[in-house]
Amino acid sequence: MAYSFCFSRCVNSSRLLLIVLLASCLLLQLHVAVSIALSQQSEPLSCLDVGRICKAYMHYMLPPNTSLQYVQDLFNVRSSDIFAESNSTLTDTGPNYQQSLFVKVKCSCSPSTKQYFANAQINLTTNGTASKSIHEKYEGLAWVANNTANSSTSTGAISIPLLCGCSSTDWDYLLSYVVAKEDTLTLLAERFNSSISAIKTTNNISSNHIYNGMVYYIPINNVSGQSDQVGSLQADTEGTTQGEHHHRLSVWAEVGILVLCFAVIILLTALCVRAKVHTTHPNAASKRESGVTVGSSCTISILGSFSSCVGRPDSSGTLSNLKREQQGNFTKGLAVDMMIEKPMVFSWNEVAIATENFKETNLLGQGAYGSVFFGKLRNQEVAVKSMKANKSDEFLAELKVLCRVHHTNLVELIGYSISEEDLFLVYEYAENRALSDRLHDPVSKGFPPLSWNQRVHIALDSAQGLEYIHLHTKEHYVHRDVKTSNILLDSSLRGKVADFGLAKLVLQTGETAVTRVVGTFGYLAPEYLRESQATAKSDVYSFGVVLFELITGLEAVSTSRIASARSIVSIVLAALRKSNPLDSSALEEIMDPNLCGMYPISCVYEMAILAKQCVEHDPNLRPDMANVVFALSNIVSSSTQWETSLAEESMRPSPSKEEFNWLSQYLLAEQ
Repeated sequence: MAYSFCFSRCVNSSRLLLIVLLASCLLLQLHVAVSIALSQQSEPLSCLDVGRICKAYMHYMLPPNTSLQYVQDLFNVRSSDIFAESNSTLTDTGPNYQQSLFVKVKCSCSPSTKQYFANAQINLTTNGTASKSIHEKYEGLAWVANNTANSSTSTGAISIPLLCGCSSTDWDYLLSYVVAKEDTLTLLAERFNSSISAIKTTNNISSNHIYNGMVYYIPINNVSGQSDQVGSLQADTEGTTQGEHHHRLSVWAEVGILVLCFAVIILLTALCVRAKVHTTHPNAASKRESGVTVGSSCTISILGSFSSCVGRPDSSGTLSNLKREQQGNFTKGLAVDMMIEKPMVFSWNEVAIATENFKETNLLGQGAYGSVFFGKLRNQEVAVKSMKANKSDEFLAELKVLCRVHHTNLVELIGYSISEEDLFLVYEYAENRALSDRLHDPVSKGFPPLSWNQRVHIALDSAQGLEYIHLHTKEHYVHRDVKTSNILLDSSLRGKVADFGLAKLVLQTGETAVTRVVGTFGYLAPEYLRESQATAKSDVYSFGVVLFELITGLEAVSTSRIASARSIVSIVLAALRKSNPLDSSALEEIMDPNLCGMYPISCVYEMAILAKQCVEHDPNLRPDMANVVFALSNIVSSSTQWETSLAEESMRPSPSKEEFNWLSQYLLAEQ
């Protein structure tokens, strides 16, 4: 009986083995087919600067019997955007002549795909395979993979993404070029006045071989390349270009599948031999009945009302969408304080729909750690900060700080979302954008200049927000990136400190956190640069620079109006050395001209002196934020009285003609 049992188990295992082998063969064939298709497909350039727009060029051979208008319509460009190669005469072609053209396009980094594309549109008037038609019309410059144009019978207007790129090196532009049969890297470098090393670096090529029909991105400085006679040299069919990369992936995938099949065979054999041992294990039945899988690892998120097992597929936009190692680090980073509040967790789809798929017109701003988009999420206007998954440290820092601290002068966190490649923070929307937008050339950005009273109120709001995280929270923090672009203005022009991605927890004894130097040049305290010690006093220094900006309208490092490439600190301190409470003419010379002289000079002088104290070289001589708040409260009070007196004076009626004549006669009689 034992023999028949083992025999039946082995027969069943053999059947399972046969099924596995057949499935592996089918998978192998499918992978080979996909790899072959990929090897013939040009790839877009990846990008990180979401929303970046630049000029790029495309090399296009004008077909015989076509006009230049055809190129204009095809690429959606003007006639002035089309150039003939080698400075030859730009003419319409004849029946046996193909002209080599450069077409200037606007290339941008797509927020949805993180790839560079130029947009065009064509009308397909005949039925047929749309992707084939597009490929032929654009001579391989169009990106048709995963595009609506892949429909087999598409007709009418179709939006076409074109393969382009923005230069990130010393070269001015990138030229999208479809490799011809006789091309080599040497010939391309000579033809377009480029360099072989630059071409290889841009296209991630490690050898000198290129593929016929593939799009390569050629770094150039202009579009007046030399049209050399290329001869009869053949392009090699080996190398590590995009096509060969896919081919090598295919080979290694096949080897991997074969190894996997061999491992399955060994595993099934072992199971057959040990079948009786496993079926008679005393705990096996109880474990199966209880539904417990031995060795499963489950993590519970403390930030969302959910729990997720590592690696489990999930489309909710929660932690389980991260890769295994990312998820482990992320969960470990969050599980620090069980008292942390729970923000809302949004799915990736919700965030994408709210921002209209991260539409460029919804882009509010962009910094070193991410891009911010306007959105409408669950009937509420929000700001969505998009960060790459490799910025998880900054993401966690901001999440943990804003879940612990709440103040009317700190931007409010609403929730977050996570995908495998991106991290998203959802904030309340500040209708009046960043303070920097309202100070630095505001009229050109479509904003009215801020009045003096509005400026001092914003200064007080921001100081109160910083005072709160420095002194009044359970755990004290330093912001480390205080600047005008990180002070947001709501609908009432009340200031809110934002962007806590660099915030650090500090010890309440000594208030020091040793860390790497981060932040923005022009706002960094000297001791922070020198000793890498983040303190509350280094935030005070940065805030002093903000006060100088409110007074002058200049940027932290000024390159306009008063001096070139000078720090605002040196500019204002030089003016203060020539000023005193009775004579502030030197200070008035550097006042923001957008104020049109409408300010109380005594209050301006007081705020300049306060800012001077904040930027003292010795941090021990700087006030803390509580003293800054007290001083600004007095300046706000004096400025309000000044504004009230102006209003009363403007409402006072002018003397009548009779009163004026009487007053004139009275003054003459007195003389």
